Amino acid sequence: MGGLPEGAPARPNVSRQYPAVHDMPAPRSAQPLNEEDAFKLEKELQAARDRQNKETADPPAPPPPPPAKKAASAAKKQAGDASNAPKTSGAKTNP
Repeated sequence: MGGLPEGAPARPNVSRQYPAVHDMPAPRSAQPLNEEDAFKLEKELQAARDRQNKETADPPAPPPPPPAKKAASAAKKQAGDASNAPKTSGAKTNP
């Protein structure tokens, strides 16, 4: 029981005492953006942001309906007459 499984690579004979801190990675092949490309990219990002804000903005409120003609004014007169009538139901008020 125990030990390494079959097919495991053997340990190296010499162990490293320190990590390889002086091994540098290969130089990058891509160059950083120049000022013109950075400005162009910034404008594209602003345009995308503005487009998304415009799409997600609340839609404008619908226009109010046109005023009703005679039917509404007759209903208002009847409601006004009922509001002037004395109230017979409900709790009595204290003087």
